[in-house]
Amino acid sequence: MTLASNKKYKAFSFIEISVALLIIGVLMSITLQIKDFIHSSKVERARSLTQNSPILSIPDLAHWYEPVLQDSFETAIDVSGNVIEDGTSIKSWFDKNNSRLHPAHAIQNNSSYQPQYFNKVFDNTIPALRFFGDNDYMESNKFNVIGKDITYFVVAKRVSYVKHSTVFTAANSSEAFDNSTAKTFRAFYEGDSNLHLPFRAGWGANSTHVGSNKPYIAVSIFTKDDKNMTKINNSNYTTVNLASTQIGEFNANQLLIATTKQNNNYGANYNGYIAEIIIYNRALKSGEIKLIENYLSNKYNINLDN
Repeated sequence: MTLASNKKYKAFSFIEISVALLIIGVLMSITLQIKDFIHSSKVERARSLTQNSPILSIPDLAHWYEPVLQDSFETAIDVSGNVIEDGTSIKSWFDKNNSRLHPAHAIQNNSSYQPQYFNKVFDNTIPALRFFGDNDYMESNKFNVIGKDITYFVVAKRVSYVKHSTVFTAANSSEAFDNSTAKTFRAFYEGDSNLHLPFRAGWGANSTHVGSNKPYIAVSIFTKDDKNMTKINNSNYTTVNLASTQIGEFNANQLLIATTKQNNNYGANYNGYIAEIIIYNRALKSGEIKLIENYLSNKYNINLDN
């Protein structure tokens, strides 16, 4: 083979390599666009499920915090467009119960204590707020949980166990503690890594925690006949009769998300992702609970085989 033909062969090889690299680049770009489209479609589906959920239509809704609607959060800094990047600090989590004159928006003005927003936390699609178990938490003093019977739901994923922590506390601004009076309660107290139960001036119904880094939907009911019922994911309800010190009217006007209240100090901060909190000022009927569970299960792709 002559020197000229060798040069032509090498030049032709370089062209082939360039074309191949170009094709690979185009295919990678198309793949990323397809993935982005699929993710966007899933988010839009979640928004549609949220907008058409039964939450607002079921009577006696007190408060609702959720992560997919475009006006669910106020970021600590301005963001461009409608996309909130991973790690963005969140200043406000808006109460979506628009029927109230003064919604109980959860606020954190101190930049050192603000949780962070992360995409694709649940089902590699749904965002959530990340609380790191240090000093970050959110608070509202326009909270309003009253009456003798209540129902509440939580969607969360614990990253690591923090003793005495809870996803949220319904406290009273005039009380120094959130766990010493029947007016208030800790939603799902974690006394040890496997314990998951409400705490209202004493122990509530105990469910076994699903464990760290596993998503869960939990529901708890306090009834007028002084019982507490709790379950997590596809478990059956556990039920306890409340002690005499645990009964009476709720009167909680202070919400604390991812922290507890001890002698007017906040601590035992939850370490994990919190996506949705729904609270009603009454014990919901079984059919109403099923509607909400189905909505949450479909939205977060958490199997509830019950």
